[in-house]
Amino acid sequence: MTGTPCVYGKGSFVYDNVTYISDVPNESWGNSTVSIGTIGTALTGSGPAPGYYTTNTRLRVAFKGPGENAVTYYACRERFVSPSTRNCKVIGAGSYTITTLGDARVMTLNSLPVQTAALDYNRVFVERGGHVYYGYQFKPAVYNSARLNIIGTNALLTQLGIAIEDLSVPLALTAASYQGNWDLLPMNSVAPTRTVFISPTGATSCQNRTTMAFYTCTLTVTDPATGAFTYSDSFGNTASGVASFINGTGTGTYHASAATPTDVTFTAYRR
Repeated sequence: MTGTPCVYGKGSFVYDNVTYISDVPNESWGNSTVSIGTIGTALTGSGPAPGYYTTNTRLRVAFKGPGENAVTYYACRERFVSPSTRNCKVIGAGSYTITTLGDARVMTLNSLPVQTAALDYNRVFVERGGHVYYGYQFKPAVYNSARLNIIGTNALLTQLGIAIEDLSVPLALTAASYQGNWDLLPMNSVAPTRTVFISPTGATSCQNRTTMAFYTCTLTVTDPATGAFTYSDSFGNTASGVASFINGTGTGTYHASAATPTDVTFTAYRR
């Protein structure tokens, strides 16, 4: 995304029997910049047409400019019909930083232009398993709320006929505590190969993340206190390991069927 637009002749479209004509030059920037947000909520392709462009401003970034890890920021117009990014203007310059967070590499942008103050988040880009995704970080904000302490909570629960909370009683884990979607990654892999779905009732199902096919499997939490579990599926494969309720992670060994007798160490992460 090097910030090199495609330049066209004067553009036009007909909407609701009215012809709308673009500015000159008529530049398309969508294929050479990346979105970091949009200011405005105007509709595209429906309702009254404000003209060739909407009243929204598309904020974009290109990876160009002087210095190391340079980026250039743009404010762009938005075509009303078949909405696309048009006629961008430079509004600032900065740089990017890439850090490792968990199993992801996260790119953040520095020296953002003042126009981004209208957004309630900052754009980030996240690389996981060889794929890059749009991400966001909410900006710091202050929220005021009134909450009950334990005395007030128990007084309310008593009025409602609900058992009061005793903070001296330790958390008691059950098999249902481990419900959720667990991604399984073979050791040294960067992408999950299996996902185990555990319902609140303890029912389980599995998905092959390579073929995306679902298949029958059973995961049993044999010791809720420690997270010890066993696994089997319709292909004759078995596994055993330990999951952490607090951390949402797990480790184990996958025992392949007799057709391919290979044991694989894996890690697991609850989404």
